[in-house]
Amino acid sequence: CGGMIMNDNMNDQVDPVLSTEIQGLLWLSAASIPEAVELNNVLGLNKTKIKNKTPGYERHLKVNTISTGIRYEALIDAAERSGCKNIFDLTSGFYPTFLRLYRNNFSYRGCDKPLVVQKMQPFVTQYTNGRTKLCSVDVTNDASMIKSAQDLDGSLCIINMSLLMYLQKYERESMLKSISALLKEHGGCWITPDPEAIPVYLDIAPIVMGIDLQKLIEAARKLYKDPPNALIDQTYNGTPDEQEKFFRSFGFDVEKVPILPDDRRFDALYTLGSQKASEIRNKIKDKSIWIMRPSNNDNAPTVLKAGDFECSRDAEGRQLILNMSGRLDSLSSSDFQTYYDKLGGLGFDSIRLDMNRLTYISSTGLRVIMHMVKDVGQGNVSATGISDNVMDILNVTGFNTLLKM
Repeated sequence: CGGMIMNDNMNDQVDPVLSTEIQGLLWLSAASIPEAVELNNVLGLNKTKIKNKTPGYERHLKVNTISTGIRYEALIDAAERSGCKNIFDLTSGFYPTFLRLYRNNFSYRGCDKPLVVQKMQPFVTQYTNGRTKLCSVDVTNDASMIKSAQDLDGSLCIINMSLLMYLQKYERESMLKSISALLKEHGGCWITPDPEAIPVYLDIAPIVMGIDLQKLIEAARKLYKDPPNALIDQTYNGTPDEQEKFFRSFGFDVEKVPILPDDRRFDALYTLGSQKASEIRNKIKDKSIWIMRPSNNDNAPTVLKAGDFECSRDAEGRQLILNMSGRLDSLSSSDFQTYYDKLGGLGFDSIRLDMNRLTYISSTGLRVIMHMVKDVGQGNVSATGISDNVMDILNVTGFNTLLKM
């Protein structure tokens, strides 16, 4: 199969995010990923035009090559181990994922923007004898996602790479809802290396480039003060813990598996030689690829009874309502915290505390409420039906300024 050379002006026909997808194939090819080399030879992508449009391309080429190669191979490895019948790729782009999975006898469905699908489908059809399909999909629209998978029989392993950082916060929220709807329809899991992509890059870069990490960070800040390839929502660049909390708030359980399993040898890693490969493997041994599934909250508690304190829950849309009564003291606060934690996977983004029958709240009880404020943000926790006694406590402690009343 061959001879399908893409137009040299292709990079001028697509939006800036797609140039990053093309870079991804070039990096995987440079990392000696066999199917990437094969695909790049057939597509004839123009490395020079991408290089000229990207500041610091050559200087960061080796780091991007290794980090992208590791994330790609880790993603494919985790998908193949998932036990799912179908691989549903949200970022098929110009990656050679379809080629690897098809040859390993997996059912593959690729999704991307219409122009990419138009360019890639003839090649994909030819290479897979018409058994692999690409779809134009809006990842923030659950109807679009469900429609694109409606003919697939069996569980789905949804995968993506280098996607989340190109979505603004509201787009990520919509995407999580879409993924959740798709998995509830078909079963399966969602796998991505995106949450730890930046930590992996920062761990690898000093080894590959031989420079101090702080100098690298300063250079990166100067280089990318105006991101060249996408309008990146800076709230994405939180810690892995913050991102995990974000995913869990939308009803996902998060499982983390090593990005470099001991029983796997990744081609990208060993393009540097065995010594540096060993250094990198040791450096990122604590980094993970994330496997997520919709939480099973059928057993989430409805009522808490702890001593003289009682709490029940209701909901209005995405608002959690907690009906509190009795005394929330040092003895019952621990149980109340556990009760609240078990509700964390239900995906609420605001909380209303009905204190109509609450007679007392201690400092330990206030700490639980502070935890809620930190979870959903100040201004998103309200209190109603507050008794005079409880209001006095809130006023003295300053909680009257933290809660909407």
